[in-house]
This record gives sequence, structure tokens and C-alpha cells, in this order.
Amino acid sequence: MLWVFYSLLSAGFNGGKVAYDKNLLTGSGLSPVMIIFITMSVIAITLTPVAFFLGEQVYLSNPVFLKATLINVILNAIAMPFFLFMLSRHDGSLITGIQSMEPLFVVGTAFFVLGETVSIYGLIGIVIVISGGFLLQKSRIKEDLGVILLHSPWVMVTVYMMLTSTATAYSKQAVIEGGVFIYLGLRYTCLALLFLSIILFRRLSGKGKKENYQFKIAHIGSGLLSTLSVMFEMIALEMTKAAYVETIRRSSAFFTLVFESIFLKNKWNMARAFACIVMFIGAAIIVLSTGVL
Repeated sequence: MLWVFYSLLSAGFNGGKVAYDKNLLTGSGLSPVMIIFITMSVIAITLTPVAFFLGEQVYLSNPVFLKATLINVILNAIAMPFFLFMLSRHDGSLITGIQSMEPLFVVGTAFFVLGETVSIYGLIGIVIVISGGFLLQKSRIKEDLGVILLHSPWVMVTVYMMLTSTATAYSKQAVIEGGVFIYLGLRYTCLALLFLSIILFRRLSGKGKKENYQFKIAHIGSGLLSTLSVMFEMIALEMTKAAYVETIRRSSAFFTLVFESIFLKNKWNMARAFACIVMFIGAAIIVLSTGVL
């Protein structure tokens, strides 16, 4: 059950990253492109040397690995600025709560890309986690369901989940065909170079703005949290079905609530706590379905 441990570690670091990013976006003045570039650079610089130390560069000759990595780069190049756009306009735990639906998308994409299927108990657990996400969303906006559907970022988050769930399936394919560190190193090096070119183009065209150097340094912390989160996620993906890993990682909504209550002074309430409990019950059913039921 090591995959559960790694998935929870990934969730914890991801929850911390969301709260950290929300705090920076509130007053840093950094553009989403600059934030992404810093994050991608930190991940690439941290993990690429590890890949070469382990000898994983041999997988660069595998066409299936390269294809899966290229698809991921394209999907993430679209999804990352989209996520920061949502985060700058909505509460972090609200977004991660809605994202609890993502494993259902992963069930579909993993089936088409990898041929993976989940057990009936696993599917029940996924649905319960998704229900917890709905409850968390309901607890954040004290109105009826119609108002929530109209005024919450459902459409934006759904588009984001379609992108990321497809990326998850191809991430597992890349990890299986290659290795965790060479995949992450190559993926984030490409993304860092892509967003660097965007920054340079905006500067040369006179559209870029001067940004606070101190906040750029501060955002290295977000990059380190992202590094740990994606590393543990990929390690877990090697061990079990993609939908199960992503479902356990949805507990990041709980960690986001904790970190936001500490750093952003957001208040807890019973409805939010109950929603998190429901999500953990669903996660427990998934864990049991892989080895007991």
C-alpha cells in the first residue's frame, strides 16, 4: 500500500502549494506566466540531475515515451495558466473541492489511453469522494444548488479537469515507458523554455511589466512544493491505477483548508469539515478495494 502513502504526500504538498500560490497571487503582482516559469524551472533544475544520476536518460530514445511527454507538455502549457487564472478569482479550497470530480474523468482517459479499468468498489469510492467535493462546494456558498451552478467556476474547472485527466493518463504511460525523473525533468524543462520564450517576447514587444524581484524569490517555495507533489504522484502512478491515485490526491482539498486557515485566516465550519470526512471515507473504500474487498 505504498502508493497510498505517496499519494497522500503528493496531496499534502499540493494542498500547501495551492494555499501558498493564493497568498502570493493576493499581493505579489506577478503575472501568471512568470509564476509558471519560476515553478517549472525549479522542478526542472531539481529533478533533471537526478534523472542523469540514475541513468534514466537512456529512455530518451523511446518514441512512445517521447510522444507521451510531448502530449503532456502541450496539455500542461494550456492547463497551468488556466489554473492560475481561476485561482486569482476564486477561493483555493473551492477550486480543489470541485476538482474532486477529476478522478471520474481519469477513469475515462485511463481506459482509452492505457486500457485501465477500476473495480466496482473502487468506482463506489470515487463517487463518494466526488460527493464530498460537491458538499465542500455547497458549504462554501450558502445558497441553493442552482445558484452554485450559475455562479461557481464549474465550467472553467471542468475544462481544466479534461486537460489534466488526459495529461494524467499520458503521464503514467511516460513513466511506464521511461522513468519518473527523466519524464519530469524533460517535461518541465520544455515547459520552462516555452514560458521563458513567452516572457521574452512580451518584454521585447513592450507588453511585459517590471515585476518585484523579492516575490520572484518567494515563489521558489511554490516550485519546491510542486516538485515534491508531482514526484510523489508519479511514483504512486507506477504502483496502481491512475484513477485511484488521483482520487486519493483529492484530499488536497483538506490540506488546502488547513493551510488557508493558518496563512489566510479562513474560517472552518462544520459543513466543510463534514465534506472532508466524506471524501476521506470514499478514499478509504478505494484503498480497501485494492487489497481487501
